[in-house]
Order: sequence, then C-alpha cells, then structure tokens
Amino acid sequence: MKVSQSNNVQMRAPIVTIMGHVDHGKTTLLDKIRGTNIVDKEFGGITQHVRAYQVTYEGKPITFIDTPGHEAFLNIRKRGSQINDILTLIVAADDSVMPQTKEVIDIWKRSNLPLLVVINKIDLPGADIERVKRQLAENGVLLEGYGGDIPFVTISAKQGINIDKYLEMINFIAEYYEMHKPREIENKDSIGEGFVLESTVDKFRGPTATVIITGGNIKIGSFVVCRSKFGKVRSLIDDTGKQTNLAFDSQPISIVGLDDVLDVGSKIYVFDSDKVAKKYLIDEKEEKASTNTPTSSLNKKILAELFLEQQEKQEIKELNLIIIADTQSSVEAIKHSLSKIDVPGTKINIVLAKTGILTQSDIDQAEIKKAFILTFNVGIDKKLQTVADNQGVFVREYKIIYELVDDVEGALISLIAPSFEEEIIGIATIKKIFILSDGEQICGCVVSEGKIIKGYQVYIKKGEERLAESKIVSLKQYKNEVKEVTSGHECGIQLGDKFDIEEGDQIVCYKKVKLGFGN
Repeated sequence: MKVSQSNNVQMRAPIVTIMGHVDHGKTTLLDKIRGTNIVDKEFGGITQHVRAYQVTYEGKPITFIDTPGHEAFLNIRKRGSQINDILTLIVAADDSVMPQTKEVIDIWKRSNLPLLVVINKIDLPGADIERVKRQLAENGVLLEGYGGDIPFVTISAKQGINIDKYLEMINFIAEYYEMHKPREIENKDSIGEGFVLESTVDKFRGPTATVIITGGNIKIGSFVVCRSKFGKVRSLIDDTGKQTNLAFDSQPISIVGLDDVLDVGSKIYVFDSDKVAKKYLIDEKEEKASTNTPTSSLNKKILAELFLEQQEKQEIKELNLIIIADTQSSVEAIKHSLSKIDVPGTKINIVLAKTGILTQSDIDQAEIKKAFILTFNVGIDKKLQTVADNQGVFVREYKIIYELVDDVEGALISLIAPSFEEEIIGIATIKKIFILSDGEQICGCVVSEGKIIKGYQVYIKKGEERLAESKIVSLKQYKNEVKEVTSGHECGIQLGDKFDIEEGDQIVCYKKVKLGFGN
C-alpha cells in the first residue's frame, strides 16, 4: 500500500467521512492508512473529537474525516456529512449493525451521498460477513451481490487486510462522480471558503480552528470572517502538524490568529483585504437575534405560568453546572447529552459552557451560583484546585463523556431520592469474648483490614452471612480508650447491643456514602 501525505494542489481531493458505531474500527483504519497510532491515545478507546487528514494514493489525494461514534456526538457526525463527497459506513463483522450504525444510515439516506460500506474485523473468530449483509439489507442498505448496487469491501484494519481495495474503491467513486474538479466560490469577493470542523483555545496559540477548505484557498496574511468573528491568519498548520503558507480546496488546515473561538459547523470566508473582510462581519447583536427562536409575549406568559404551576405542585431540584471542555464540539456534545437526561422533579441549569482552561473567574462564578465545575479533557492547575477547595467549589475532571453524563444523572437522582452505598472502613476478627460483671460484652479482636473507628456503624458477619447491626460505643487498646485502631493491631470492642456472637465472627466497620458526585 503506497500512501503518502498529499501535496497535490492541482487536483481536488474527495472528502470521505468515516462513520460507524463506537469501537468498530474507524480510527484504527485511518491509523493504518496514515501509519499513525491515534487509537491508543483515545480515552476509553473512543474517538472524542473530529479529525481530518489528507493522504495520496496512487497519485490522487484523499481527505478523510474521522467522526466520533459515541451517541453523544450525533450532531458532529451530521456536520461531517454536510461537507462530504463520499460516506464510508464501517461495520464490525463480529458485532454487525448497532444503534450508531442505524444513525449513520439515516444520515446517508437524507444526504444523497455515495455510500461505501466497509466490513471490518474479518480476522476475528466471531466474524460473520453474511450476517452483516443481511442486517444492513434489513435497514435499507442493499450491497452489491445482495440485492443492490452499494459497493463494499471486507477488511481487517488492524491486520492491514484489503486496505488497498478500500482506497482503490474511493478513487473509482471519485472519478465516476468527477469529484476531482475544483469547486466554485459562493462569495465572489473572497479568495476562499471553508467549514469549521473543530474549534478550541490553545494554551500557547490562543483561539484556533480546524477547517476544511471548501473552495479557493487560504494563506498566511489573509483575513477570515465567521459571522461576527474575525481574524488575520498568523499561521497555518496542516494535518501532520507542520506549518504551511497555503491551503487549497478540500484540504484540512488549522488556523491560528483568530480573535475568538469559532462556532463548529459554521462557514468561514477568506479575504485578501481586511477592509473587504469587515464588510461581511455580522453585528453580534444581529447574530444573537437571528440565532434565537422568536417567541411571542403570549407564549412567554404561558411558559411562565406553566413553570409556576409546576413549582407549586412539586419542588423542582436544580443542579447548577459549569462545563469547561477542550473543544467546541465537545461542549456541544456534552450539552446535547445532558439535555437528554430525564429525572422527574429535577432540572439541569448550565451556568456556563466554554472551551479553554479553568480560571479564577470560573471558580468565583461557581461559588456565587453554587455550581459544580465539570471539565472535559482539560487539565486542572493544582493551585487553582487548591483555591477551589478553599472556596468550597467542587471541580472534577473527565476524559470520557459518558462517565460525566452518568455522574450528572446520578447526582440528579440523589437530589430527589438520596441513595447511599456502604463503604467498608475496616474489618476486625473476634478472637475472644469477655463478659463483664455488669453483663456487658467485650470482643477481643485483631484488626485484619483497614481500621476500626469508635462511633462508626458496624455489622456482624459470620462466614458470608450478615447477622446484625450496631455501633461501636467503646474502643480500647491496652486498656486505654482510643478513637481508632489500624490493621494488624489488637483491640477491645464494645457494641451498643448484645448479640449471640462467637469467636471467628467478624465485625465490619462501615460508613454510608451518598451516591452522585460531589462527595
């Protein structure tokens, strides 16, 4: 397989978006094509950002877009299809059609794009290619030789089997549909246009955006307009991390020099002149007005009354959150996932959702609003963590989106119906039982695990059977009353109740922990 990084500026690359269910091998396939190892760097084995790459196969450039397969990133997958020339649906032969597979099929049906199916993991023992074909047919995807004309290839991305056939098929489809012809620019005053795939705040470079050029070109020194946002291109970084002076149609490029984080899914226009560029800036007030859904005063009144009635019927528990993520698409995916949580009697209030790093201002706002700060793929400065602790602000870092969502849902459930789990603190084995003159029981014990703490709840355990519960009212070590005894030491334990216990039974010391984050 002869694949190289593309430097062919005369021929437009077809844009191929690879979509499919989580863990079906999208990133592994791209790794094999590019000779990289991105997949090992993914948290939880899940792609959580949109990536774009360009390679050359048999002298012809191809641009790939890798989209997350997790359900939370549905909107990102839809964005990928908006600029797409060819849609690749990847399905694991050992897993077949799954929920995100069906979502991709729905996107394809609405897009009228050429579809290329890749059946991956054919090397695994549980692979069943015929089952995949049958299930795809049941969902309206009729493959060649299976009642339809949709092309497909069977591969093993991990082993590199049939990758050449996949790339050959892309080149064939591109030639058939004449995708190598440059596209015309919509705005005749501009020199180039593009589509924002990803946007973030880089610690050293400031606001940056990953863009696919959709016509014309972009160069260092040119001016970029994205609705109400503006910037002069200070640097262009290609998909290999190298700086370049110029990027052409269908090329993925990162732009440095913007004055703000761009909205993912938006279109950018590139100009030679700042004066011409500023003519196309949309006023920020107009932008907010155009993006807000008009609501009549009557509707506002009805909504207000409904909410008031709801509050009168039952108390609505609110969970205030501040979301800080590494990229704009991550912010969007998190907000989308949180909006789908449905716990009756509760409400999520997102006080702030932004890209970048945790700041003192965020902590101050969280303290005022009594909000939790949840960060996603954003490192937390130790000094700021200490500041947050001192101000009583809860900050938690996440690297996998569904863990964040699960924690929020657990917190909402605990708001209306607090639930607890037991955390075992220590275990003591009874070696001898002493009966005092007043009839009180003293258990002579050895702490075998953790520690035993005076005043804590305990239960008696005989083998695997839980017998009775009580509380430690007295804890002695060498006749001295102590607060706790650690593992490996002997002690005398007096419980608040008398039980029919024997030597060899265990006293398990535990505490109840409220479920949900913030503990």
